[in-house]
Amino acid sequence: MKPKGQNEHDTGMLEYLEDIIGTFRYKEPLEKLTEKVETLTELRAEKLHRLRIVQKEKQALEEPMQDAVQYLKTENEIISLRHQLYHCERHDAVTKLTKNTAINDNLDKEVAELEGEMKSVHKQKEEKIKVIREKSKKWDNLQQQKDEATSMFNKVRKEDESLHAELVETNKRRKAHMATIKTEKSKMEELLRVPEKNTEDIKECERLIETYATNKEKEEESLATLMTKLGEKTKPLLNDRSNLEKKLISLRKNVDQAKATHDIAQSELELYTSVEKVEREKLSSLLESIERNVSTLEERQQQLALFDTKIPATERSLQQAHDEMEQAKVCEIEKTAQLKKLRISFEEQRSCMQASRSRNCILDSLMQEKREGRIPGIFGRLGDLGAIDAKYDVAVSTACGPLDNIVVDTMATAQACVTYLRQHDIGRATFIPLDKQQRFLSKCNSKINTPENVPRLFDLIKVEDERVLPAFYYGLQDTLVAQDLDQATRIAYGRTRYRVVTLKGELVELSGTMSGGGRTVLRGRMGQKVVRDEPTNTDIERLQSNLDVVFKECNEARTRQHTLENQIRVLTTALKDLRVDEKKFSIEVKTLREQEPALQAQLKEQKKKVTESVSNPEKVAELKEAVQTAKSHMEKVEQSSATVEEEVERINRMINEISGHRVRDQQAKIAKLNKLVEKTKAEIFRLQVDIKTAERNVKKTEKHIESLESDVHTCEQRLRDIQQKKSELEEQAKDILEKLKVLNEALVERDTVTALLKEELNTLQAREDKMKATKIDLDQKLQDSKKLLKELQLMISEYTRKIGNLKPHLIPRETEQLSLKDLTEEEIIALDMEVVLRNLQKVKKKLPPEVPNMNVIKDYHEKDALYINRAADLEKVTTERNRIRDIYETARRRRTREFLKGFSLISMKLKEMYQMMTLSGDAELELIDSLDPFSEGVVLSVRPPKKSWKNIENLSGGEKTLSSLALVFALHYYKPSPLYFMDEIDAALDFKNVSIIGNYIKERTKNTQFIVISLRSNMFELADYLVGIYKTHNCSHCVTLDVGKLYDKNGIVPPMQPTSKNAYATQTQKSMQHSCLPASQRERIEKAPPVTTNNNARGRKDHEPTRTEHLDVTNPENYRTPQRTLRCSKRRSSGSSGSNKSSKERETRVKKPSAKKKRRQ
Repeated sequence: MKPKGQNEHDTGMLEYLEDIIGTFRYKEPLEKLTEKVETLTELRAEKLHRLRIVQKEKQALEEPMQDAVQYLKTENEIISLRHQLYHCERHDAVTKLTKNTAINDNLDKEVAELEGEMKSVHKQKEEKIKVIREKSKKWDNLQQQKDEATSMFNKVRKEDESLHAELVETNKRRKAHMATIKTEKSKMEELLRVPEKNTEDIKECERLIETYATNKEKEEESLATLMTKLGEKTKPLLNDRSNLEKKLISLRKNVDQAKATHDIAQSELELYTSVEKVEREKLSSLLESIERNVSTLEERQQQLALFDTKIPATERSLQQAHDEMEQAKVCEIEKTAQLKKLRISFEEQRSCMQASRSRNCILDSLMQEKREGRIPGIFGRLGDLGAIDAKYDVAVSTACGPLDNIVVDTMATAQACVTYLRQHDIGRATFIPLDKQQRFLSKCNSKINTPENVPRLFDLIKVEDERVLPAFYYGLQDTLVAQDLDQATRIAYGRTRYRVVTLKGELVELSGTMSGGGRTVLRGRMGQKVVRDEPTNTDIERLQSNLDVVFKECNEARTRQHTLENQIRVLTTALKDLRVDEKKFSIEVKTLREQEPALQAQLKEQKKKVTESVSNPEKVAELKEAVQTAKSHMEKVEQSSATVEEEVERINRMINEISGHRVRDQQAKIAKLNKLVEKTKAEIFRLQVDIKTAERNVKKTEKHIESLESDVHTCEQRLRDIQQKKSELEEQAKDILEKLKVLNEALVERDTVTALLKEELNTLQAREDKMKATKIDLDQKLQDSKKLLKELQLMISEYTRKIGNLKPHLIPRETEQLSLKDLTEEEIIALDMEVVLRNLQKVKKKLPPEVPNMNVIKDYHEKDALYINRAADLEKVTTERNRIRDIYETARRRRTREFLKGFSLISMKLKEMYQMMTLSGDAELELIDSLDPFSEGVVLSVRPPKKSWKNIENLSGGEKTLSSLALVFALHYYKPSPLYFMDEIDAALDFKNVSIIGNYIKERTKNTQFIVISLRSNMFELADYLVGIYKTHNCSHCVTLDVGKLYDKNGIVPPMQPTSKNAYATQTQKSMQHSCLPASQRERIEKAPPVTTNNNARGRKDHEPTRTEHLDVTNPENYRTPQRTLRCSKRRSSGSSGSNKSSKERETRVKKPSAKKKRRQ
């Protein structure tokens, strides 16, 4: 067995002994105490670290805190001096107000006097205007007559201009006709020359024909000469051909006669039946027409019936399409408007989200604090607290810089927010406390007069909570909105300077600086409605999905509209075609119905004619027979003629073969001359046709010339009529001009009188304008005076407000605080404003260049309180850790003490048992680390008789068995067990050792039961009971024998072992004397220091008092110490007698014993 288990699941000698001694119960509590001590140590280290951090922060804040306190004291001095200065300035403003009030009263009197004079001048001007109106009635009548005459004159002038234009156009047409007549006459002359020219060409062609005929005769003579030369060779063939040709001539004559006879007979037949045939064809045609008329009529009637249902259906479909089209248009308009609104909302939300991404962490955390009630005075982001029209989005985003600032109610809330952001390291933010902006409240409620009536940007903002209006005025002041940069420049650089921003984002400051340009502008910092919550990604995705749905619906409406437009166009065209076809078919039906009676009458008449024109059948048969006879004779004659023609053709081929190509070439020349003659004759025919065509064209041209001459005569007559009418118009215009002259002379008086009255009226107007200019100056002075009075009043109220707002700072740890009281007039007069200003400047110079952080004071006190709390936490944790550590040390020392006590007793008993068994050997249990028994474990060392000390692994099988049994008996002495189960423990022992073990077991059966399996007689002879196992018929059986009863019944003396009990006892005492531990060693063990380190022993539960030992030592080579759990015993095969065998030792609990040999006390 190992000295100590390697892990918590392994068991070694140390764990085995601890389980028997009972100190194993301390292991789990000690481990828990160790864990708790370590946890508390870590917690104390954390608390200590946090305490040191707070201490360091407190030390770092101490010096800034002193600076901040000193700064507050200096600020209080400044506040006191400002209190005196504001009283002095308010007193001066009151004095100026009294003086300027008197000046304003004088200006009011001057304005009243001037208004009286202006009323008098205005009255005189009205009288003059009244005189002019009375005289204008007469002049207006004359002017009306003049206007009528002028209108009539203009009418005559326009008519004259029209006649003149017609005159010019008619003259142009006359000239054009005359030119055309000249062209046609020249063309007719050319046509008259054509017959003479073509006659000469005909004569020339006739001469050519004569020439070609002469040449042809020559060539034919040459051909005859050639044929004469070849006559000797072809004479027989020529004679045959001549005979055949003569015969062919008679045959052809017969054929012509037969054809003539056949044609005559056929003609007689056709002529005789032609009347009947014609009449029948007419009847057939008439029947076809009637049939076609009937079928067409039925077809058209069916189509008209179809139109009666199709046209209303088409009209309904067209009307439905129109209705759907209207609905689609309305839907498209609605969806387009909705899409536009959604896009605007989406862009606003997205811009708002993008703009707030960097600040969301800050704003969200602060709003969370507000919702939880820790910082209730937060209103939110300034840009989210107002709304403005989308038209001014760019303007307000550019002009209002603090839109991203956070609005709070008081300065204390702002300081709390800053402290919260600093403590949690969230970020930086700018805050607008409303209590510091109340000076703008009066300006928020008052309207201002703006140049060119442009709006003030502040007035365009809509809010739900009017408390935030001063914050918006703080960011915008009196900023005006202009349409473009030109208007902004005029307003900003006028007599009064204004801060102006354009709709595109160009900004002109009060100082005169101008900013703008670039590709992008600021937008989206303020929406069209007040934002209660910042938009999230979910909101943006929902808006995007809604936008996609509406966009899809809008596209579907547009697509539907396009489809409906095509459908309406198709239906309209189809309906138009249907109506045209209906009208056309109705006319056609009407016509066909009208034609039907006439056709029936014609049919009746034609049938009568056919009946009357029927031929005599006998005559027709006779004529057909004559035609058939003539046709048979003609076919017979044609057959005979064809035979002769074939023979002639054969002879001609033979002649051509004999004559070669010369005859053929000569014949080709003759054929060519024949073609030229034919071509020339055709040319003569063409020329003759041209002569006839020219004669017809001459007649047409003559008619055209006559028509043009008639048009020219008509134009000349129209020209004379126009000239006459123009003369009449000129006479009429002269009369109108004379009338106008009279009227103009009558209106000369009007002009003279009107000029005098206008001059007087202009004089009065100039006087009135001068008074108005004077009044404007007075009004301006009065306005400036009132403005100055108003400014002085505002200044007085502002100084009063400033005095009221002056509040000294509370100095920490100061008993006397600064208090401010209103100064009396005598005290104010006694003060010198210049001295106060100098003192104020001196005190301001004492202020540091950078303002200390006032929150440092509060932070310092917070850190101080936090330091005290953390120090108390550290002390509490330290006390608890020390208490748990003391408990751990007490339990560890108790465990060590109990273990060493049991260990010493077991080790001593082991020596005794081993010496008793071996009579002279020695055995010992040793701690590997005597200072810490639980760190390294326990080893068993043995010194067999007459041998050196050895570990148990290096012993023989019998020595191992004796050592193990000595340890088992020593443990039995320390903690007895009621039952032991031993399996062949004597297998590796000799006779002597078996006897010693048997006698020891015999003696120990007084308080313990031993069940031993053994094959050694000197072992089982000492037993009280024997249990035998045997086998019959392949079945195991057992038998139990009570040895004592057997001895008594049979009178047998129990056997005795050949050992001396006295010698055994003597030897045992000697071994005990040799095995006693030295006093120094016992003292060292008792005084062993407590263990401070944890062992790795496996935790095990406490055993019950009863323990069963099962020793199996059949195989000494594989020796193990007893185990706790019960394992089934198995009989092991053994080798030859006397061989070394290994032994196993197991510790177990058993429910019912099972053994071959059992002994009871």
